[in-house]
Amino acid sequence: MKKYFSKDVLLNYLYSILSGRLLGFIVGTWASTVVSHFFETKSFKNLWGLKAKKTIISKSAFAELEWIASILIGFIVFEIFEKVLKEKFQTQGLVYYRSTMIYLEEKGVLQKIREVRLKIFKK
Repeated sequence: MKKYFSKDVLLNYLYSILSGRLLGFIVGTWASTVVSHFFETKSFKNLWGLKAKKTIISKSAFAELEWIASILIGFIVFEIFEKVLKEKFQTQGLVYYRSTMIYLEEKGVLQKIREVRLKIFKK
């Protein structure tokens, strides 16, 4: 039972969840802004395309381009993350973890977290 709830298992689980979901959200958001940087749809703000500075495309084509860009950019970023960064974090992650914990202890952040945790669990 202890091997399932050890500190290392919990940290690895949190790392995989945060790295996957947070990176996915950031990449997806960035990919949609890439599409809107080059294209726009007809709307009131550009007088239905008469005063547009970018290429005008239909709303369905815009949505499809966002979807395709999100998939392609997401795939490329995740491949880079899996091949390069994840390997580095697994080999050198403990060094960064220790230095971060020492820094947080020096600043008094860990003590504040412990106090808040005690207040929460007392209720």
